[in-house]
Amino acid sequence: MRTLWALLVFLSVARSFSVNLPISRWHLVSLNIPTQTTSTNNNGQPFRSAGPLTSVGSASVAAENADDGDDDKKKEMSAFRAKLSKVLSNVRAAPFAFSIVTFILGWALGGRSAISSSASRPVRTAARQYPIIATILLVVAIRDTWSLIPAWAKKNIRKLRGTVTGNKDDVDTDDPDDLTSLASMSLKLRTLFQQGKERFAKAGVTYDNPIMVFLATIHLMNQAKEQLADRRDAMYQTSGPLVDNPKEVLQGMDEYFEFADWAYDELPEGQTLKGNLEAKGYSLLRHEKTALPGHVAHYVAVSNERKEALIGVKGTSNFEDMLTDCVGNVVKYNFGEGKSFVEGGREEINCHEGILLSSRRLADDLMTFVESVLLPSGYTIKVTGHSLGAGVAVIFAMILRSRIAALRNDSTCSKLQVLAFASPPILDYKASRHCESFVTTFVNNSDIVPRCSLSHLILLMQFMKPVKNKLDAEGLNPQDVKSMTAFAKFLSRGKQDKMLLSGEEIRNGIQVALEGSKIDDPEHLYVAGKVVHMFDEWSKEGYGDRSDYETVDKDFDESKKVATAEKIYVADASATVLRIIEIDDRMMTDHMSPGYRASIKSLLAKADNLSPAF
Repeated sequence: MRTLWALLVFLSVARSFSVNLPISRWHLVSLNIPTQTTSTNNNGQPFRSAGPLTSVGSASVAAENADDGDDDKKKEMSAFRAKLSKVLSNVRAAPFAFSIVTFILGWALGGRSAISSSASRPVRTAARQYPIIATILLVVAIRDTWSLIPAWAKKNIRKLRGTVTGNKDDVDTDDPDDLTSLASMSLKLRTLFQQGKERFAKAGVTYDNPIMVFLATIHLMNQAKEQLADRRDAMYQTSGPLVDNPKEVLQGMDEYFEFADWAYDELPEGQTLKGNLEAKGYSLLRHEKTALPGHVAHYVAVSNERKEALIGVKGTSNFEDMLTDCVGNVVKYNFGEGKSFVEGGREEINCHEGILLSSRRLADDLMTFVESVLLPSGYTIKVTGHSLGAGVAVIFAMILRSRIAALRNDSTCSKLQVLAFASPPILDYKASRHCESFVTTFVNNSDIVPRCSLSHLILLMQFMKPVKNKLDAEGLNPQDVKSMTAFAKFLSRGKQDKMLLSGEEIRNGIQVALEGSKIDDPEHLYVAGKVVHMFDEWSKEGYGDRSDYETVDKDFDESKKVATAEKIYVADASATVLRIIEIDDRMMTDHMSPGYRASIKSLLAKADNLSPAF
């Protein structure tokens, strides 16, 4: 047993130090677990394909040597191997997790001859008993952790050495707007938290027990979905003119949404970005796969037949993108003296800082190509993106228009158009309205991201005031055992039971919250341009459980169960339903690519007079 334990530790160490061996296969064979072919990732490290191990090695070593007469035992062992295989496959991508798993296996299998037979003996006893092995495991853990740190962050860690040693070459002297600098990132996040604290205090929305009030609000909205569905639907239907024929605003958007989604470069096996674009008549000129805070991955393609250049900007898909999203301070940006992105517009706007920095770098990178090659050659430009990519696409286009007279003076705004899917709030109200001639933002139902800003959160917390007051009045605000028990009983109420607030009180609460925030408040950010809002009705039977998309595209398994929108209104970003956060169980899934794809295709199918059967 001690030998087996030592072998497992060796395999963990070898994996951590990237030894070029099919370690996963060796490991599984040593445990009599079905194996499958090992491949390598971009770093040359071995890993197994996603999902549980299947029938590739179903005739395992143990199964072949087992007693043929003992069927029950074989079934039991087979079930055990299947479970263990699933556990190991789930940690395939994390070297540190793999090291921990192998150590635990060694600990369990080593028994008395390894560390200890007593489960209660502290780990430090084992460390004293086997100091060399304990040291090796510590080194392995540190190395594995270091390997998980991105290269840009490692550079910053090394620079910290300069503050200790006094070596000026190591001191961080980067641009304060460089989000790859940990010092800069830390400062911006602290500023955001401080701004939030001050704005919460100013709005009077600080609560002693905010989590409990929020839970009560969620429960109230779940009840409202059942009892007040018609009132919610009326808010959507009156937010802007309803579109009778979806083709009026969605024609061709199914294709451009795919262009936006391809920027993630997460295509099904066998597909490539270049191949997909060529199938649509585009030639891929550039594909930048940047993974840094304050930068965005993107691609540039051209179609000679359409005389169109396509710029696809990637949305949030990794930790670096999330850091860019989180730098959500409202900052001023000046286009330059006498310059604006529209004729007669303002020189200065308020916008989302992280997205501004990414957009500015993208504009610096592509401006010469746009101004010197694309426009003189007669190409029109379409910029598209999803989520973070949509926000960057908008401000990127604004910066280009401010710098290039040919774009700014284009009265028809046909030379540069932005199609933004699921954009976060990025601009102040006036700037958002000035973008309507060249920016169209698409929102899917209760998608949280177009409503995700500090101002939206403050409005939600203002609406929570009457909820808190009612909790206090009815003794439901948890302060002691008695009120905690009463609060728990309140949360257990059914969707058809009495609501904490009446329908009229809910309507008044929303109205008071909206009136407390001026539309043109420079600190309140909105999505940009003309807004095409696809929505579903709470009053519809099977809301959230039924998908028209199943009958539109049966070959796309990912979206078969994705709920779809059924109606559209067109307005600007000040629509009431876009100013408040809608608490709905679809608020996350409506943001994902399958949700947008399903809603767009379903609505276009209806425009073609298709009648999906439910």
